[in-house]
Amino acid sequence: MRLEGCNATSNKAKLGGGVLHVGSSSSSSSSSSSSDASAGTHRAVDRLELHGSALGVNDACFGGAVSVAGAVGLLAARNTSFSYNNAYRYGHCAVASEWAGEGGAVGVYAQAPGAGGALWVGGSVGSLELLAGASAEMNFATAAGSFASITGDVGSIDVDGANMQANCYRLLTSGEGAVYTGGSVGEARFRDSSVLAHFGGVLYALGDISSVVIANSSLSNGTFPALSSAGRVGSVVVTNGSTVSYNNAGYLLLVGGGGLLMAAGDVGSIIITNGSTVDGNRALGELGTGGAVYVGGRLGHMEVSGGSSLSGNRARGNGGAVAASSMGSLVVTAGSILRGNVAGDSSEIELDEYRFAGYTPARGGAVYVNATLERVEVTHGSRLEGNQAGEGGGAVFARLLKQLELRSAAVVNNSADKGGGGGIMSSGYDHEVSWGTGGQGSGASRQRRCCTRQSLQFCVGWVGMQLQLPPFVALSLQRSMRYRR
Repeated sequence: MRLEGCNATSNKAKLGGGVLHVGSSSSSSSSSSSSDASAGTHRAVDRLELHGSALGVNDACFGGAVSVAGAVGLLAARNTSFSYNNAYRYGHCAVASEWAGEGGAVGVYAQAPGAGGALWVGGSVGSLELLAGASAEMNFATAAGSFASITGDVGSIDVDGANMQANCYRLLTSGEGAVYTGGSVGEARFRDSSVLAHFGGVLYALGDISSVVIANSSLSNGTFPALSSAGRVGSVVVTNGSTVSYNNAGYLLLVGGGGLLMAAGDVGSIIITNGSTVDGNRALGELGTGGAVYVGGRLGHMEVSGGSSLSGNRARGNGGAVAASSMGSLVVTAGSILRGNVAGDSSEIELDEYRFAGYTPARGGAVYVNATLERVEVTHGSRLEGNQAGEGGGAVFARLLKQLELRSAAVVNNSADKGGGGGIMSSGYDHEVSWGTGGQGSGASRQRRCCTRQSLQFCVGWVGMQLQLPPFVALSLQRSMRYRR
């Protein structure tokens, strides 16, 4: 199925698809087809391609422009615009008894009303592609997916040379992504693209996300996390000069975090590299945790490398930039910097007519780990600079830090306003610390190992830097890292 050179505007539907709806041809569809449709497993369309078209100002109950009652193999748009399409939940939808004749079963539409400002698919999608010259701007929804809502799994998402801007939710407390999937996502790739969100993030998955690559792209100015998963995330790579900035997670909510990523489960790795920046993101909720990254489970590897920056992120709770339940390794290398991140943000924030103010004592100005942090490595001209925490760990806080390595690096001008560890703080035991002044590739010219159970209080003094690692009785925090007063 292909739409080419099509101008479709100002169309309306009481059910799905202001411009186009694909479902069963009549209410006399077989019972087996109805069963498949309700599960979203039957292939309604092998390929749905839009080339050189414009779909705008269309209204429907779901899928403001296009809706498909079943699975789609390939859904692709090139040089095509989706703009000002609307999916309304209230006052525009047919009653449930009218739905059966449109798609073979009522079940496939159970969560449809208000979903998918421009596109809605009642099943899985093999590949969703927005390619060169495609744009999705100012599409609106009152439920999941301000641009596209897909009830099943998505094999891959490609946004390549495209523009997504200001796709919004009519209900301000919703944040289920410009693209929403009720299942898992295989790969998501953003290349040479600009994504500016208003009310809502960029991608929200109820299942796992295998991998995300953001290359030479910008994901900025959202009021929810750019990437969200209610499950696990394999890897996130921000590379080739990309920016993820000024996303305000937890907008109008008590809790929330992760301007770049919010994941309920484990995350394999997050790498910010090749001159990329993740900056100015905020966790605004009263208990907001992790201004740029929130991981409810274990974060295997966090890396900032290749002259990249994780800076100016803020949280009203713990972890100005990053918060995780536990972490394998934190690596800052190759001239990269963690600068000006703040936990316990006391600044007043004003968004539209809403104002946020107040102060929450918190730990880990840049990075907060609620349990064990296996290793911290800052090397090769990298810096932890000017980070601030309301309590302990001006730059980094972990309940148990096992290994710390500083080599040709600087930890300067960090502060813990009311606690220990202006630079780095651990409340646990059995540490190993090494540091040196050797240049890149030359090895350490001076090295010492310390921080056993017997020598924990003051273990590092290096080029005017002090790291204090005293035992500390921490406030009780749950695994979800919600702050308890």
